[in-house]
Amino acid sequence: EIAQCLVGSEMCIRDRLIRKILRAAAFCLTFIILMYTINFIFWDDIHALSRLTMSEMYNYNGNIDTVVLGSSYVVHGFNPKIADEVSGAHTYNAATKLQAPDGSYYMLKEIIKHHKVSTVYIDCNNVIMSQFKSVNYGANSIISVYMKPSLDKYRFVYESGGGEALLKNAFPFLIRKKLNFIPIIKAKLTDGYKPGNYRYVNLDDEEYAGLGYVIKDGVMKDDDNYESIWDIDPSEPLTEFSRYNLKRIADLCRENNIRLVLMTVPVASEMVRRTDNVQVYIDAVQAFADENNIEYHNYNLARSRYCLMKISDYSDKEHLNDTGAANFTRQFMQTETALANGTLTKADVFYDSISDKMEYDPGESVRYYRDLKDKHE
Repeated sequence: EIAQCLVGSEMCIRDRLIRKILRAAAFCLTFIILMYTINFIFWDDIHALSRLTMSEMYNYNGNIDTVVLGSSYVVHGFNPKIADEVSGAHTYNAATKLQAPDGSYYMLKEIIKHHKVSTVYIDCNNVIMSQFKSVNYGANSIISVYMKPSLDKYRFVYESGGGEALLKNAFPFLIRKKLNFIPIIKAKLTDGYKPGNYRYVNLDDEEYAGLGYVIKDGVMKDDDNYESIWDIDPSEPLTEFSRYNLKRIADLCRENNIRLVLMTVPVASEMVRRTDNVQVYIDAVQAFADENNIEYHNYNLARSRYCLMKISDYSDKEHLNDTGAANFTRQFMQTETALANGTLTKADVFYDSISDKMEYDPGESVRYYRDLKDKHE
């Protein structure tokens, strides 16, 4: 009788455990169905550029050899198709708007899970690297929400905003929702997710061109406002947050035998001239590069025979238009190829300082303002 009671007790315990497991599984399944249903109805990812950037990376036909990381300067300033024509490699523009160095780190980690990357360029413009002192959840969420489920994804999300960020990642409609959801549902059920269909993400002055590159329309005028939009703190020109995440990127590249180059997409030269403490910032990035035995190529310092940018190449003082992106990408890849194989040295291509660049080889916008000043004098 005692044995029968023990067996019966064990069966009761087992049955209760099974029921608990089934209830937990039913709850999880219900939660997942609810999550996908709510997101499908209310989440407007149809108009999200980063959705295409991530999905085209995952579905890339072949291997991505070269990755370019950064913020909107790269999004609008680097055309992978032209890069491929010059280098013969397969290049991907993995930049996203306001991409901070922690976003670049996790973006690169995701890419090297799926591709054997040999070279990485990361844009070290002072707007991002001297200003971001902590995580920017909004900038990170447009990457993480489209990453495939993994420990890295959820670590990235948690670092970006803790439990609240995890909740928003599960229910991204909390980040980007549309109350008028009928057009969104219609697009999702028809051609919204069709490969190669970019019409939902295009704006009046922006057009997605594939492989992460976004054409920015417009041509800036000679007398546009060239004032710098950010002040550089001379006591911390390269923030500790940027330094920490650049070090993570450098270590990741070293572990995976990837050549890493810190670079800077050129902005209008008159804006560079008007930016206080820009040389302090350049020196700080160069010091970081030297400490970590990596290269730093700032194309705001480039001699014009290697990188000549005109006013007409810019849509505004910071961003290149399609013509400018083509010109820069071609010159950049030709120069970087020559630097990599030793045909050129860094001293051949770049001036030592902004003051030397402005004195001996200023850009077109600087010359315009100098001529204007001389006329008034």
